[in-house]
Amino acid sequence: MHRAIGLRTPLPPQSMDLVVVTSRLDGLRDRWGDRLLAEAHRIGRRVIVTPAAGPSAAPDPAPALPSQR
Repeated sequence: MHRAIGLRTPLPPQSMDLVVVTSRLDGLRDRWGDRLLAEAHRIGRRVIVTPAAGPSAAPDPAPALPSQR
């Protein structure tokens, strides 16, 4: 396992089986999203991108429990 944040990692091409881009990188996605994904695909054989975080990505609240009588 290797963790790195950046537009260019020290890893050789196709050296990872899986690269996961998480919502931790949301602040960089707007400006650098294309370059982040290019680097992920350069080093990874498979790339998974999680949805962006924020109010629209928050899970629905749990339904209220029926009151006990």
